Amino acid sequence: MRAGSLGIGIVAPQATSPTFTGNFAYSQDGFFNVTATSWYGLVGQVVSDGTSKVAGLADYNERQIALTPAVTLAGTYAADAGNAGRSTMQLTLNGAATANHLTMYQASSALVLHVDVDSTAIQTGIIGFGVFEQQQ
Repeated sequence: MRAGSLGIGIVAPQATSPTFTGNFAYSQDGFFNVTATSWYGLVGQVVSDGTSKVAGLADYNERQIALTPAVTLAGTYAADAGNAGRSTMQLTLNGAATANHLTMYQASSALVLHVDVDSTAIQTGIIGFGVFEQQQ
């Protein structure tokens, strides 16, 4: 880290054979670029089929657009070979042409942490973090 940097994080114990199946609350917060005027947030629900797909709805809040309720979420994911508990996901909002690329770290069947891994060229959530938390 550079001098003057600030970082926060979460440490969660990892389950040995977690599943990503069922209904999950979803959230993600971040920035489009490095200015404080370009933040965004998503909160909603997705359903995972347990093998490769998620779909759901979320409320999207962006500083420059304001609140957009009930955007559709659709995505595909795949486990990384040789990296237990790590997956990659391509998540699309409202059928956008460019997917939001996430790296997911599954702590348990009830908790998945994710980080946005898009490049600055795409301008979609280049700094983002969130969770999928299983609903009861």
